[in-house]
Amino acid sequence: CETCIRICVDLAGVDRSLIDLTVEPRRVVIRGTRELPEPTHEEGNAVQLLAMEIDYGPFIREVPLPAEVEIDQAHAEQRNGLLWISLPLKEP
Repeated sequence: CETCIRICVDLAGVDRSLIDLTVEPRRVVIRGTRELPEPTHEEGNAVQLLAMEIDYGPFIREVPLPAEVEIDQAHAEQRNGLLWISLPLKEP
């Protein structure tokens, strides 16, 4: 979209129901919680986790926008762990 602002947010491992997206004329606010990942294992077998390089817990990101957007036409889609937000620019 030539008249849109696009935002891409890495939300791998975050359930869609735990994401709150707020679009305002000059900013976007993304809130949510990434649950602590639990390793899968066969029942009765202990798992030893050597390292975890995944941030977890509540998060909030505010993205200031360079121009006003049409709030009612904003669109968000979660694909392959990424949240894509499309924001049509407000016509002058």
